[in-house]
Amino acid sequence: MSNVITKSSQSLNDNDRIPQILRYLLYFYFFISFYEPFLNGILGSIMKYYIFLIMFLFLVYYRNFTIYPFHYAYIFWLAYKFISLMWTTDFWMFNATAVSQIGMVAWLICLTGVEMDSETLKGIVNSIAIGSLSVGVLSLFFSQSYHGRVDARQVLTLFGVQSEPNNQAAYIAIGFTIFLYRLFDSNKHIIFNIIAVLINAFSVLKTGSRTGLVTLAFIVVIILLSFIRKKGITAIKGLLFGVAAIMCLYFITVKYLQVDTFERLFKFDTYEGGSNRDILWENALELYKKGLNPIFGAGWGAYFGYNGVEKAVHNTYIGMLCDVGIIGFLAFFVPIINAIAKLWKKHEIIPICFFLSAAIPAFFIESINKRYFWNAIILLYLYYRLRFTESKSK
Repeated sequence: MSNVITKSSQSLNDNDRIPQILRYLLYFYFFISFYEPFLNGILGSIMKYYIFLIMFLFLVYYRNFTIYPFHYAYIFWLAYKFISLMWTTDFWMFNATAVSQIGMVAWLICLTGVEMDSETLKGIVNSIAIGSLSVGVLSLFFSQSYHGRVDARQVLTLFGVQSEPNNQAAYIAIGFTIFLYRLFDSNKHIIFNIIAVLINAFSVLKTGSRTGLVTLAFIVVIILLSFIRKKGITAIKGLLFGVAAIMCLYFITVKYLQVDTFERLFKFDTYEGGSNRDILWENALELYKKGLNPIFGAGWGAYFGYNGVEKAVHNTYIGMLCDVGIIGFLAFFVPIINAIAKLWKKHEIIPICFFLSAAIPAFFIESINKRYFWNAIILLYLYYRLRFTESKSK
């Protein structure tokens, strides 16, 4: 991977930081991303204009960007999606998602194609943590039944606007991940981290999202295993704090979580089918297996309307396989797997867990068009670039 480094004789210098105005614009972006569903409902799709503003300022300041191999992978993936329009059978998904996907690829290249210092990266993570926690706190006090009638699913409601329960759970799970990691990793702010973990975990449970529950459980296991691997017996302290937090969450859940929400989450025999997801997945996989579709894909959005099923697949990975086949699927995920493997070897756990907190919900909902999914990928590559550059310079 030495071809990743274009300035092999230089280290990433914290004295050559991103200008302060750009840093604070980035911090605000990652914070306000958690409120995008509400902004869309109140003011319209204004986030894209904010992103375009930041990209323009980056272009003015840096004038050029370093293109890395993983950038080429996403440029190829997006270009191949457009090529697949030649054989797709439905253009509804293309019309609905094309602009945002172009924007997200450009945003990824913009943020990961410049020298990102560790101070800015730390500020981004803090902005994400605060943004997620703020949604978790507000959810405790301003949640209402989803669509005003689904009592088992309590979601944050601001100015009459609600977020879809699974999406809200994914956003809040991100903060849970960061604060749980900090609980294991540091002796500082232990009480605050425990409280933050409890707030975000309970807020996830309030949504009645089984996807959210699975995500929380998976993240707990990954963080525990990673710290046992990294610190050995000294991880026991973090484990004890983690167990204490889980016990507190259990008692809070039993006492304060609505009965119908509790039953929706913890009656595991009702998980089979997952709100008819199994039917949607089976239908999409049938399309994927036809002819040369396993290799080339059926075309961007071809699954929409297939066999008369005019719904999204509710699985990002199956949807991508249907769109662009194994060719596009590998172009998208092989660079991610490579980055995760290298970061894991360097014991950089937080970007991996951050990605997983978005990747797990993506198995149950459409995430390719969601901000939290792309933010997780961007953060993964920001850590990858920073740490890999530092290791080459030593």
